[in-house]
Amino acid sequence: MAPELMVYFNLSPQQLGNLSAMYFYGTVIFLFPAGILLDRFSVRILLLLATVFCVIATAIFSFTSHFWIAAIARFVVGMMASFAIVSCVKLASRWFTTPHMAVVMGLCVTIAMLGGVLAQAPFVWLMNTLGWQQTLLCNLGLGGGVSGCLSIPMIIRFSLNKELWDRKCVFGQPLGRWLRINQTGSLDFIPA
Repeated sequence: MAPELMVYFNLSPQQLGNLSAMYFYGTVIFLFPAGILLDRFSVRILLLLATVFCVIATAIFSFTSHFWIAAIARFVVGMMASFAIVSCVKLASRWFTTPHMAVVMGLCVTIAMLGGVLAQAPFVWLMNTLGWQQTLLCNLGLGGGVSGCLSIPMIIRFSLNKELWDRKCVFGQPLGRWLRINQTGSLDFIPA
């Protein structure tokens, strides 16, 4: 993607390096504030917002023809990506005991790195087939899908009121008999 970006934005190698580094600058600068926000607000809501802002910033990056707008968009993607690792730490500390924390965090980092490694071949193929801007648009579709999946439990949680919850709709039983929203806000299925 580097040669295409150099031609499209008319960049020197140094400017391309700066553009690439903007992602890491955003991540490093925002790790600490992301932790503070995750301690104060809902992990699910912050992950959804971070995903939406990543999608928006990626769209701006793929449509702009100005270097500085692309650099700011890349910085914003890095800022929002900082929520991914900090959220893993937050959720792991909630769900697992201390003796298992190192294994869980190792697994989280392994999955993240594996995702990056496995995504490279399809990304390169798409880029060679469609071009870099259309490939980023495909990423936008994927990001929109992830945002949609993250929002479904919240939509269910906030839209279901007590009246609907007690209505008989599943095998003649109230919906509350089969589904429950736990303390963390997740939707649990309760088998009979």
